[in-house]
Amino acid sequence: MDCTVTTAGGTSIPLGAPTQYTYYDVPTVTTLAPTSGPVGDDTTVTGANLVDVSIVTFTPTAGGAAVQADFSSFADTTLVATVPSGLAAGTYNVRATTPGGQTAIVAGDVYTVD
Repeated sequence: MDCTVTTAGGTSIPLGAPTQYTYYDVPTVTTLAPTSGPVGDDTTVTGANLVDVSIVTFTPTAGGAAVQADFSSFADTTLVATVPSGLAAGTYNVRATTPGGQTAIVAGDVYTVD
């Protein structure tokens, strides 16, 4: 989207990329499928505004350090994340980070490692 400035002296001329910006909505996660499995399996993450995802993490629901996961993005509503190696059995919040922010913790983002 072009960005212009208007003053008493007139309006700037759009110059392409240097005068453009991109707005990103905050991403959301609504569901995972499947919601459980072993390390190394994939889970499909469904949500909204999953555009230009840079990081997907699995964070213990009881607290602890986030572990980064490999992922593939397919659309602004879907990505596939691989359950990272080294995770212990338990429950994890799956979160995505984009230029618009990080997904909030919600009931639909919980994955159980068997």
